[in-house]
Amino acid sequence: MPPGGKIPGLDIARTVAIVLAMLNHSFIATNVWRDFFEGKPHVTFAVRLATPMFIILFGALLEIVYRRRAVRDGMQAVTARLFERGLLCWLLYTLTLLPLLLLGKTSVKSALFGALLLGKIPLTDILRYYAILFFMAPLLLVVRQRWGLYPLLATTTLLLLAHPFCASSGAGPRVRSLRSGADGRPDPGHWGRRHRSFRAAQPVLRRLGNADRAHSERRAFR
Repeated sequence: MPPGGKIPGLDIARTVAIVLAMLNHSFIATNVWRDFFEGKPHVTFAVRLATPMFIILFGALLEIVYRRRAVRDGMQAVTARLFERGLLCWLLYTLTLLPLLLLGKTSVKSALFGALLLGKIPLTDILRYYAILFFMAPLLLVVRQRWGLYPLLATTTLLLLAHPFCASSGAGPRVRSLRSGADGRPDPGHWGRRHRSFRAAQPVLRRLGNADRAHSERRAFR
């Protein structure tokens, strides 16, 4: 590690991840994804790199910073520091439930699951990941010091292979979207407004269709 304790590469990567996360969140909140970037997977891939970058940076800091501190100061001091960071992330993650409850965008049951780190809260899910990782970090450090990296790599590979099967089950509570009613079902008013908008646009669509057919017929008779 450099004498000043800072690693420029990690700081730059963290800055890039923060910028990408802010872009992703703002695109979601303003429907930019739907209006401008739908059907452009390369843009989606680039902007949504924020979460994996944060996870990779956490592993790098765990190896470069906290493992050395564990050797220097002992596991007890490092464990206390990691749990302190984990509790802070959990507190911030839990506080994001309050606006959703006040606005009626989630139920009390879903909020409780979220507070137990079992639910998914829009736009702040990285705090849940970080809280879980900070609480798991002491165990990861112990395994790393005693048996090396191979057990961790093997476990990570098995989890990645099992993820598609776990994700396909669809388990766990979900926070309602902004277009849901109080019971979590689609808001009839929203779909009614969409239906009325479609009915209002039907004459224009019909005229466009007739014009297109007339143009095709003229080209066919030439």
